Amino acid sequence: MGPKETDKTETSTSSTNIASNSGQGNRVPPLLSKCKSYADWCKKIKIWAKITSVSPLNQGGAILMTLDGEAEDKVLELDEDKILWENGITNIITQLDQIYKKNSTVEKFEALDNFETYRRPSDTAMSEFLIEFDERKNKTQSLGTEISDDLLAYRLIKAANLSDSDERVVKATVQLNYTEVRDKLRSIFGESSGPSKLLT
Repeated sequence: MGPKETDKTETSTSSTNIASNSGQGNRVPPLLSKCKSYADWCKKIKIWAKITSVSPLNQGGAILMTLDGEAEDKVLELDEDKILWENGITNIITQLDQIYKKNSTVEKFEALDNFETYRRPSDTAMSEFLIEFDERKNKTQSLGTEISDDLLAYRLIKAANLSDSDERVVKATVQLNYTEVRDKLRSIFGESSGPSKLLT
C-alpha cells in the first residue's frame, strides 16, 4: 500500500473514531459532582436530554447511574417505573429539588447579600472586579430582583473602592448609566489595581 493510500486509511479511521467517541460522549449525562451548582446541573441535564442518543425511556436510569451518596438515595426512593419512563428526568429533578433547591426567598437574600456587600479588594485589577460585579448583578436579577439602571451605576462606582479623587473624576465624566460607568472604569483603570494617576 502506497503512502497516499495509507493517509486515506488513517484519515478514514480517525474520522470513524471521532464519530464513535462523539456518539459515546452524548450518552453520558452531566455529572452533578462536576457542576458548580445544582441549578447548573439541572440546566445541563435538560440540554443533554435533547441531544443524547439515549432513548427517553432510559434517560432517567442513565442519570441515576451517575449519582451517589444522598442524591442516589433520594432518587432510589422512587419506584422503578417512575425512573424508567418518558418523564423520568422530571421525576428525578423533582425528587432532588427536595434536598438541593433552596427556598426562593432565602436564595434571593443570599444573592442580594453577595451583591450588596461586594467591594473590590485593593489588590484586584479593575477588569477582574468588573467581571465579578457583573456576575453578582446578573445572579441577583435572574432571581427576579429589579434594580434601576441609575442605581446600578451608583453601586458600581461605590463598589469599585476608588480613592476620593478617582471617584470624583468618574462622577464628573459620566452620566448615571451603568454601561457608561463600567466602560469609563475600564478605560481609566484597565488592568490596574491601584489608584489612577489622573490627578497626581
